[in-house]
Amino acid sequence: MKIREFSHREPYEETLRANVRNILSVKERNVLVTAPGTDAAQIWYRHLLYDVYVPHNFDAEGRAWLARLYGYAPRRERRIPQWLVCQMSRLDPFHRLCLRPAFGTTVDFGTSSMIMPGNQRFRLYQFQDQTILSTTKHGFSTDGLEAECAFRQRKDLPDFVMPCRIPAPNTMEEALLDAVPINRIWQQSLRDQVTLRLCIVLDKLRNMDVEMTTGPRYAAILQSAFESAWQRLSDHFFGITQNSQCTTLFHQATQTIQMLKNVTLCRSHGDFQPGNLLMSPNGQMTVIDWEDTAIRSTAYDAMVYILNAHSPNGLADRAVAFLRSASPLPPHLDTCGLSRAQLLALWFCEDCIWQFQTAARDGIYHIPDSLKSFFREAANAIVSIHQ
Repeated sequence: MKIREFSHREPYEETLRANVRNILSVKERNVLVTAPGTDAAQIWYRHLLYDVYVPHNFDAEGRAWLARLYGYAPRRERRIPQWLVCQMSRLDPFHRLCLRPAFGTTVDFGTSSMIMPGNQRFRLYQFQDQTILSTTKHGFSTDGLEAECAFRQRKDLPDFVMPCRIPAPNTMEEALLDAVPINRIWQQSLRDQVTLRLCIVLDKLRNMDVEMTTGPRYAAILQSAFESAWQRLSDHFFGITQNSQCTTLFHQATQTIQMLKNVTLCRSHGDFQPGNLLMSPNGQMTVIDWEDTAIRSTAYDAMVYILNAHSPNGLADRAVAFLRSASPLPPHLDTCGLSRAQLLALWFCEDCIWQFQTAARDGIYHIPDSLKSFFREAANAIVSIHQ
């Protein structure tokens, strides 16, 4: 998500300095964040190409890391120009052209640090120490970070989850990986391994925290969670009008779930999309961002990935195509033992609740564009299904 998108849904510019001070104060106590030219020991700049904050003389290792991370574009028509621009950004003269003054700090953090704003957090990348420090954004609930830290400190973690440290309250420290999201991998040998690695990851998740319930009972649980999430959303955005298409689809989906004899639940990541799935040059896959982890149906993460569900534009077409396809189920789903209609019903109920909960987080003051898109896609799905 870009900084301009954050500005549409939250008072980003108003809280930027508080966010930066929170993350930098973990590294250096009593740091103050000022205007760019006011008694600043160091001036930080917004990098217009990458939407991160860096020192003016940001070192070559950090520039190379950013070029590797963003050098391969998922969209084919952008691959060559994006690769060229990213390679040019490694050169100091071009790098400096992309910088605009953002704020100053009363402590000099050197040339090997970078600050990246995220959906719920600010991250401080320290290339010299090869670590990342994360703190929750100012004004946001710390529940997500606490849930992730609790999960990543478990003794029974699978090999695709990195352990973490808690150096201070509301702070997580992890290793900086030599890895890129799977949608930005350019090596064909690694791209060929993606499906196999995904199946291994999902199989291991399905064996964590396994629970069994009945279809009627799970449908009732989902209905209660839906009503609670909608009430919170309505309170958060001052009486937002209930979306009839979502309600209709949810009711149809719970009727399908009620017909199931049993439903198997397990540990779920919650936001299992390519940006959170990293692969290193040796083929090791790492899954990051566990703030939405919870117990859900065994197919939820795979469905989020297959439908690209958390990029809502075009979601209705993808869901209807999945429902009507006569081809075998993808390998990520072939162990679930459910029909396409049953898989889609479980996914829609759980993802609808996820959409409502994430949109109503503390710190978000305007309805996110992603939720508006989700409502629109629900309406499109109603039309497509009944054609």
